[in-house]
Amino acid sequence: MRDAERVTGTFSPVTDSESTDSMPAPEIPGDATLSARIDGLLDAAKAAHTRFMDAAPRAQRLASAAGGIGSDSWASAQVALADLESQRSQAAIALSTLDEIHVEGVTANALPGIVSEARDTVISLVGEEDALLSQLRAKVRG
Repeated sequence: MRDAERVTGTFSPVTDSESTDSMPAPEIPGDATLSARIDGLLDAAKAAHTRFMDAAPRAQRLASAAGGIGSDSWASAQVALADLESQRSQAAIALSTLDEIHVEGVTANALPGIVSEARDTVISLVGEEDALLSQLRAKVRG
């Protein structure tokens, strides 16, 4: 073994005065601020879900009537699916922010129940949208 390949160094254990307890905890907004933020995210996800569900019947009709790849009916079905995916994305944006708040709360060991409840609700909405999109994609692909 060459000298450059030898591992050298020293290790100094952390003393009580250097403990990681002195590290600041992540900032979790106050209850009123957090509650308002969660409500806003939940409202945004529900609004996107409502728009998704309003557009779903049309997309289902177009997907069922879709002809071969490249046909006008296939193209119309693709546009309808893209519209649904756009609405799903809006709900997913709210979910990603809720996920971020959830992780911050778990990390700080201060996770209010309102975060988990809102997150579970949005996960359910997005899951419903994913299931419908999957069915419609299968119809359009033939």
